[in-house]
Amino acid sequence: MLEEMGGTVADRAEIEVGGRVLVGGEWLVVLRVNKTSGIINSLTTTPPIGVHWRKDWKHGIEEIKGYKAPSKDDAAKVKTATKLPPLCNYPGEGFLHMTKKEYDETVPKWSDFQKIGTLNSTETYGRHRVRQTRAPGGEYWQTALVYLTDQKRTDPPKPVPQPEFEAQMEALPEPKPTRLKPAKAAVVEFEAMRDSLKHGVQMVNTPQLFPTPPDLAERMVELAEIKTHHRVLEPSAGTGNIWRNLSGKRQGVEIHPDLANRLRDMVTQGDFGIICADFLECSPKELGNFDRIVMNPPFSNGQDIKHIQHALTMLKPGGRLVALCANGSRQQEQLKPVADYWEDLPSGSFASQGTGVNVALLTINIPDKLPAVKRRPAIQLELFGA
Repeated sequence: MLEEMGGTVADRAEIEVGGRVLVGGEWLVVLRVNKTSGIINSLTTTPPIGVHWRKDWKHGIEEIKGYKAPSKDDAAKVKTATKLPPLCNYPGEGFLHMTKKEYDETVPKWSDFQKIGTLNSTETYGRHRVRQTRAPGGEYWQTALVYLTDQKRTDPPKPVPQPEFEAQMEALPEPKPTRLKPAKAAVVEFEAMRDSLKHGVQMVNTPQLFPTPPDLAERMVELAEIKTHHRVLEPSAGTGNIWRNLSGKRQGVEIHPDLANRLRDMVTQGDFGIICADFLECSPKELGNFDRIVMNPPFSNGQDIKHIQHALTMLKPGGRLVALCANGSRQQEQLKPVADYWEDLPSGSFASQGTGVNVALLTINIPDKLPAVKRRPAIQLELFGA
């Protein structure tokens, strides 16, 4: 197997568009090979199972564990799927009508605003591109589609079936039984571990996986007050103690492939998805935005602060985040001031999970309506265009 030979897969195989790469237990089809200075640094593939809001997914080359050369069928489908759709100009429903000159004046040339948008296939038309601009009177991220009245009209193409790629999963090895230590030895080991911890945030030198105690997981979900129509995110799903209690439209993220596979098997009904990824490398563009986020992030080296702050970028107006964090000075300084609710959990709350770290439970609510964005003078570049 390629993964047993050392180095990255890109060092040992000539990766081609249309081939399949092994990521987190799935063989995904390569749609694009991304290079820097001639060296492959990432791959764009078909999305993992459970991701239905995107047509592709980006993976760092170090995530790739295996490679298969393209089959004729996959290569042909990739050619169709990645073909640039036509740019159309027509008076669609809700389109703004303006001249080309008026359109050019809506967004300065130096702006990084995306002036071309892509519409996916529907029952009435095929995939195509259209011009877009800022929505008048809308928030800074909202767009409106445009019809240029003084340019040639070009109607969208007729709908055609989009290529579908057959999912391929890597078979997991049969689990081997683990020899348990005698109960007395386990108690002695735990007592020694507990005695070595002092008050505050000090981590045991073990992998950062401390599952949420079941009763605490249930309480966190109750605090979230999840409704059936809510999109719900758990960014570090782990062994699933929180995940199994969630409802609504659930999305989980887990960095460990084996755990991600087990989480997929844990829930078989409802609207849900699990992806294997580093949450800090996921963006709102990839995952979307959520009404509720429930999380028990890794604690070491202030990672809990980074994870919670990153999760807040994905929370919708009117949304709520429920999280655990280490109850240390950094967390109290950076997270407690923005929390709507903060509770110091009793000492030993995570003793059953093998750690004596002090933990806090917090909630953060986002207002239904965000305050108006204050514009700076026009001489300063804006992140989202004019």
